[in-house]
Amino acid sequence: MLYIHSFSAIEQELFQHIKCANKNVAQINNTQSFDLDYLERQLYISPSKTLLYSFLDYSKYTYIDSFQSELNNMELLIEFAKKNQFKNIILISYPGVYVNSDNLFLQHKAEIENLVAKSEIPYTILSAQSIVSNHTKKCSLQTLFYNEVEEQYVIPKKNSQIVYSIAIENLVEIILKVTPTAYNNSYDIMDSVYELKDYLKALNPVIHVDSVSLLYLNFRSFFGKYLSPTMLDLFLRPTVPMYKSRAEKEFEIELTHQNMADNGIFNKNKPAENEFIGFYEKELNLAISL
Repeated sequence: MLYIHSFSAIEQELFQHIKCANKNVAQINNTQSFDLDYLERQLYISPSKTLLYSFLDYSKYTYIDSFQSELNNMELLIEFAKKNQFKNIILISYPGVYVNSDNLFLQHKAEIENLVAKSEIPYTILSAQSIVSNHTKKCSLQTLFYNEVEEQYVIPKKNSQIVYSIAIENLVEIILKVTPTAYNNSYDIMDSVYELKDYLKALNPVIHVDSVSLLYLNFRSFFGKYLSPTMLDLFLRPTVPMYKSRAEKEFEIELTHQNMADNGIFNKNKPAENEFIGFYEKELNLAISL
């Protein structure tokens, strides 16, 4: 397997998990420029017919040039995969992507998905809002909200900010099941849902979470002192519901929640979110049966 990723902490941990289960895996940093010759050398060192791709360092998404850079790299990767007759592409994407979205990030992710879907290479798209490690207490959203100077998380003050999350162990199990084949489809993958503030608190109860007014954060974002406007907008717009039942059925896996902390925030103090998931899954199952 060839894993192309942005070298965020959670992606490097994901690489280590896959490496323990599958010795034949190599990684490439997709935040740096590379050409076909470089990719060919990496393939020679670690022969593979499966391409795993993610870009989870969300702090790197700023303005048009950052999105265009990833698109250029993805086009090159597709050319490389077709030339070397790859049998499978596994893309870790984001929920709610839409090519005509008014959000630049969601529009961009949809373009990445379209490049993969039109590549004529069998593919599987796994949509995950946040990936969390119960062992290291890291998640893919930390690069957005952690302020190193203030040593705290800074989030928008909003009534409800739902975060769908999947444990890295469950993600690895899905990737390993997908690797031998391809489904030519997109799947929501999640095993738990939190309020954003509770989610960050569960990662590390010692680190303070500060909820700040939207007006002030928009001001900071405009001057590059906070996450970029397009990323901030992701957490201000209505939540896009995610459904895990289809992924569970297709991959024959039970996506059960694994507590990040002994306080059991999700299981004990958040029954409403459990009901929230159950309601939408029942609605989806009803629609499928009809």
